[in-house]
Amino acid sequence: MNPDSPVAARTIVRPAIGTVVAGLIGTVWGGIVAGSAGVAAGIMATVVVLLFFGLGQLAVQRVIANNPAMGLNVALGVYLGQILVLFILLLALRDATFFDPKVFAGTIVA
Repeated sequence: MNPDSPVAARTIVRPAIGTVVAGLIGTVWGGIVAGSAGVAAGIMATVVVLLFFGLGQLAVQRVIANNPAMGLNVALGVYLGQILVLFILLLALRDATFFDPKVFAGTIVA
Protein backbone atom coordinates (compact mmCIF):
# COMPACT_ATOMS: atom_id res chain seq x y z
CA MET A 1 0.00 0.00 0.00
CA ASN A 2 1.31 3.41 -0.93
CA PRO A 3 1.79 5.40 2.30
CA ASP A 4 0.45 8.52 0.58
CA SER A 5 -2.77 6.89 -0.64
CA PRO A 6 -6.25 7.73 0.69
CA VAL A 7 -6.52 4.20 2.13
CA ALA A 8 -3.33 4.75 4.15
CA ALA A 9 -4.67 8.08 5.38
CA ARG A 10 -7.88 6.39 6.53
CA THR A 11 -5.87 3.88 8.56
CA ILE A 12 -4.57 6.84 10.56
CA VAL A 13 -7.66 9.07 10.69
CA ARG A 14 -10.31 6.52 11.71
CA PRO A 15 -8.42 5.19 14.75
CA ALA A 16 -7.51 8.77 15.68
CA ILE A 17 -11.19 9.65 15.93
CA GLY A 18 -11.79 6.72 18.27
CA THR A 19 -8.72 7.70 20.27
CA VAL A 20 -10.00 11.25 20.71
CA VAL A 21 -13.38 9.96 21.89
CA ALA A 22 -11.74 7.54 24.36
CA GLY A 23 -9.40 10.34 25.45
CA LEU A 24 -12.33 12.67 26.13
CA ILE A 25 -14.04 9.98 28.18
CA GLY A 26 -10.79 9.34 30.08
CA THR A 27 -10.31 13.05 30.66
CA VAL A 28 -13.84 13.50 32.02
CA TRP A 29 -13.41 10.39 34.18
CA GLY A 30 -10.06 11.76 35.41
CA GLY A 31 -11.70 15.06 36.29
CA ILE A 32 -14.36 13.29 38.31
CA VAL A 33 -11.92 10.96 40.08
CA ALA A 34 -8.86 13.19 40.57
CA GLY A 35 -9.88 16.76 39.80
CA SER A 36 -7.60 19.01 37.75
CA ALA A 37 -4.71 16.55 38.04
CA GLY A 38 -6.92 13.92 36.41
CA VAL A 39 -7.90 16.28 33.60
CA ALA A 40 -4.22 17.06 32.95
CA ALA A 41 -3.42 13.35 32.93
CA GLY A 42 -6.25 12.57 30.51
CA ILE A 43 -5.19 15.28 28.10
CA MET A 44 -1.53 14.27 28.28
CA ALA A 45 -2.39 10.61 27.71
CA THR A 46 -4.57 11.41 24.71
CA VAL A 47 -1.82 13.49 23.11
CA VAL A 48 0.78 10.80 23.80
CA VAL A 49 -1.37 8.09 22.22
CA LEU A 50 -2.25 10.19 19.18
CA LEU A 51 1.33 11.18 18.44
CA PHE A 52 3.12 8.07 19.58
CA PHE A 53 0.97 5.40 18.01
CA GLY A 54 0.15 7.50 14.96
CA LEU A 55 3.84 7.91 14.19
CA GLY A 56 4.36 4.19 14.75
CA GLN A 57 1.59 3.38 12.28
CA LEU A 58 3.15 5.70 9.70
CA ALA A 59 6.54 4.03 10.16
CA VAL A 60 5.07 0.56 9.67
CA GLN A 61 3.15 1.70 6.58
CA ARG A 62 6.34 3.10 5.04
CA VAL A 63 8.21 -0.15 5.62
CA ILE A 64 5.38 -2.29 4.27
CA ALA A 65 5.23 -0.13 1.13
CA ASN A 66 8.94 -0.69 0.47
CA ASN A 67 9.53 -4.20 1.85
CA PRO A 68 6.37 -6.17 2.70
CA ALA A 69 8.40 -9.15 3.92
CA MET A 70 9.73 -7.04 6.81
CA GLY A 71 6.29 -5.71 7.78
CA LEU A 72 5.54 -8.01 10.70
CA ASN A 73 9.07 -7.77 12.10
CA VAL A 74 8.99 -3.99 12.00
CA ALA A 75 5.46 -3.85 13.45
CA LEU A 76 6.51 -6.02 16.40
CA GLY A 77 9.69 -3.99 16.90
CA VAL A 78 7.81 -0.69 16.81
CA TYR A 79 5.21 -2.02 19.26
CA LEU A 80 7.88 -3.29 21.65
CA GLY A 81 9.68 0.04 21.48
CA GLN A 82 6.47 1.95 22.14
CA ILE A 83 5.59 -0.17 25.16
CA LEU A 84 9.11 0.25 26.58
CA VAL A 85 8.99 4.03 26.13
CA LEU A 86 5.54 4.22 27.74
CA PHE A 87 6.81 2.16 30.69
CA ILE A 88 9.80 4.48 31.09
CA LEU A 89 7.49 7.51 30.82
CA LEU A 90 5.23 6.11 33.54
CA LEU A 91 8.22 5.40 35.77
CA ALA A 92 9.64 8.88 35.23
CA LEU A 93 6.34 10.60 35.98
CA ARG A 94 5.07 8.37 38.80
CA ASP A 95 5.84 10.96 41.51
CA ALA A 96 4.69 14.00 39.53
CA THR A 97 2.22 16.18 41.38
CA PHE A 98 0.72 18.03 38.41
CA PHE A 99 -1.14 14.99 37.11
CA ASP A 100 -2.52 11.65 38.29
CA PRO A 101 -0.43 8.71 36.99
CA LYS A 102 -3.29 6.23 37.43
CA VAL A 103 -5.61 8.30 35.24
CA PHE A 104 -2.75 8.74 32.74
CA ALA A 105 -2.19 4.97 32.53
CA GLY A 106 -5.91 4.22 32.40
CA THR A 107 -6.51 6.70 29.59
CA ILE A 108 -3.60 5.30 27.58
CA VAL A 109 -4.98 1.79 27.92
CA ALA A 110 -8.49 2.93 27.00
